[in-house]
Amino acid sequence: MAPTPARGVDTDGGGVLLGAGAGRRMLAAGLLIGLALVGWFAGSVPAQQEEAPTTWPLCRADLVVEPGEACRYPRRSDHFVVRSTGEGRLFFFRDLATVQVPGWRIDGQIAHFLAHAQGDGSWLIESVDPEPEVAPDLGGVVELADSHGTPTGMWHDDENNTLWLLENTTGAADAIYGYPLVDTSPPKVVELAVQNAQPRGLWSDGLILWVSDSAADRVFSYIFVGTRRGIPIESSEFALAADNAEPRGIWSDGEVLWVLDAGVGALFAYNLADGSLLGRHALDPANASPHGLWSDGDAVWVSDHERARLFAYLLPQVPAESAALKRSPGDDVAALADSGNASPRGVWSDGQMIYVADANDDIVYSYPMPPSIRSAVAALARRGIFAGAECDTGLCPGEPISRQTMAVWTVRMLDGQDPPPVTESRFNDVDATDFHAPFIERMAALGVTSGCGDGSGFCPNRTVTRAQTAAFMSRAYNLPDAPDPGFTDVDPDAWFAADVARLAASKITLGCGDGSGFCPHRNVTRGQMAAFLHRADQLPK
Repeated sequence: MAPTPARGVDTDGGGVLLGAGAGRRMLAAGLLIGLALVGWFAGSVPAQQEEAPTTWPLCRADLVVEPGEACRYPRRSDHFVVRSTGEGRLFFFRDLATVQVPGWRIDGQIAHFLAHAQGDGSWLIESVDPEPEVAPDLGGVVELADSHGTPTGMWHDDENNTLWLLENTTGAADAIYGYPLVDTSPPKVVELAVQNAQPRGLWSDGLILWVSDSAADRVFSYIFVGTRRGIPIESSEFALAADNAEPRGIWSDGEVLWVLDAGVGALFAYNLADGSLLGRHALDPANASPHGLWSDGDAVWVSDHERARLFAYLLPQVPAESAALKRSPGDDVAALADSGNASPRGVWSDGQMIYVADANDDIVYSYPMPPSIRSAVAALARRGIFAGAECDTGLCPGEPISRQTMAVWTVRMLDGQDPPPVTESRFNDVDATDFHAPFIERMAALGVTSGCGDGSGFCPNRTVTRAQTAAFMSRAYNLPDAPDPGFTDVDPDAWFAADVARLAASKITLGCGDGSGFCPHRNVTRGQMAAFLHRADQLPK
């Protein structure tokens, strides 16, 4: 469908033949083309065609051509560069191609383009109907207190069903506001330390709260339980890496703390226990204004101010060599500005809805999670798999799953019903009157577990690693033997290697990060366990 107008002449569809762009509108379009093409065509060999006329100016970062004009690319080594100012350029590419570039926000409006390479180093850019980007359905909203300005970060207290957000108002004492989601009672307010003057992201394990700070380039920590809530804990604080100088949102699985950085456009990984750096992973160049961060343990969402969008990636394995995050564009939440959420900041999800704070209107918006994420949760919820073993808000997909909760979900999936009550337990740390006891006993009877340690106990409250989950799932579903899938972090002689191979061959796991590793020692989240069980349930009976 690529049009073929005369070079340098306006077309009926609003398209203009140009390189980097014409005016503000076309410069933005040129940026989009570069973003779409980097990596896609990087390995292509340009056709041997005549050079573009030398009278055209060279395409460069600060060039803006007028409508009806064009710019040229003199050599193959030219590349696309995007800066925080919005300047950019394209690398030289001669081959004919048409690229769809939807969802670019210009002056608060969502614009969509088609870019047609003309085969000589120039491009035709035309506007198209804004159907490629559809604003998500808007759920409920939470209005913040009048005193709560410039909200950043977001974390949910599952035990008390409270949504916590940072306040970062200029010239005011910064604090954390907690909004109960069960009623309309006033928010709880916890003031931050004076030196924690520019808070950006927060995460807690329920006992300790960690807060990233872009002025101190540091992660501060506080007691976050009982009457001493808000007391700093210096022993749990740590300085960030030198190039992690503009920290934003943070998230953790309880072992690794992920810290977003807006300056270099990357996601840094630290050991939560000692603050040591474990890795750095680049964001998509289009995600140039990152702020909020949340993960369910598999995917990770990053809010972007300029694009009014949540970018989805796969959470990488740790530790690992620095590499770009692998995108999961089908799980993006786009066109937030169409709902009024034009300046997204903090992000959190309960597995069904994803909550996004807005810095300008002091509102927390909520949207349905992408269908690929919701489907597994919805399918299991309809069957009552989570009943009695959920958290206060439902699933809490980003929280680590305990062994006793895993027993409840697994037994219900296998038997299709709850087991009868028990009068005694084979494990010395499981009370027979506890809700979980019949499920744990049934799981042992099925041969799925033999307990922990020396087998006398079950360790019901202990978290579950991915390696342990592979063993549980392999036994529960009697998975057949399979060849080594070649995960880089699984030693063929490891005790769990055969179970991981069975899990991979059955497509219950696709690995972690870019799929080259399995992350065997990472804790499994509740969301991941739901996905594992849903995939296992699809296996031929």
